[in-house]
Amino acid sequence: MVYKIYRKLGLVKDTLRLPFGVSEKSIYLIFSNNVVQPSVSQFVIKDYALSQSPLSPEKILTPFLPQNVERTDKGIDVTTNSCKIDYQLISKPISITPFSTFELPFVVDLKQGGFCIGLESQDGSKFLAYKYYRTPGLIRDTLRLPFGTADQNLKLIFANNVPEPSISHFIIKGFYVTQNLLSDHHLSRAYPLLTEQTLKLGNFTSQAQTQILQTEKMLKEGDVPIKPYFTLVEALKESVNPSSKQKMSPSLAHQIGDSIFDVF
Repeated sequence: MVYKIYRKLGLVKDTLRLPFGVSEKSIYLIFSNNVVQPSVSQFVIKDYALSQSPLSPEKILTPFLPQNVERTDKGIDVTTNSCKIDYQLISKPISITPFSTFELPFVVDLKQGGFCIGLESQDGSKFLAYKYYRTPGLIRDTLRLPFGTADQNLKLIFANNVPEPSISHFIIKGFYVTQNLLSDHHLSRAYPLLTEQTLKLGNFTSQAQTQILQTEKMLKEGDVPIKPYFTLVEALKESVNPSSKQKMSPSLAHQIGDSIFDVF
């Protein structure tokens, strides 16, 4: 599964790591002779220690189509297959805590090409959030789940992302998930934004503006944030533009709703 060879005399200090994605439940450690011609070797094993750390679901990444991936001292080193946009690593399902924010800060060293980091629904039918990068260098950023996401589980993916089929190289230096329950303090910060949204409604009827005021009332009365969010978005989608006679698009309705609650 993994091995190293040494043929120079002297004190050797090194680390043996299992290859990325190993699924075996048990393994053997062996020390053996290794010389070019049959001969006797002498070595003293001064010390060694085994280190194992349980991984949270987002840290259990399964290789999908990478040319090569391995854990190193610098992080998870990924060399992609030649493609435009192919998944390279996929995590185990990550549970979403109801009524909470979901953030994933990450640090990636992009050496060549480009990559995409994303959160997708457990069934893989849609992306809930994603970002992509094509400029080499150290990237520090945060992926945030849109407020009001109804999915209970999601998966983290890393993918190649380049304009033409080619190989990318990046090192995932670190990432982690944070989820925090929303509080009354968070809700109170949303009030000033409510009236600002009326300016974005353009020619839509007063029904939408009325719903914004009702949403403010629900928040002040201490309603859980999920209810006023969806109530607002659904009402906005029913608003009609008098000039076009068309209802507000779901994307615009969610954009307005997200901007109100984005203070969390």
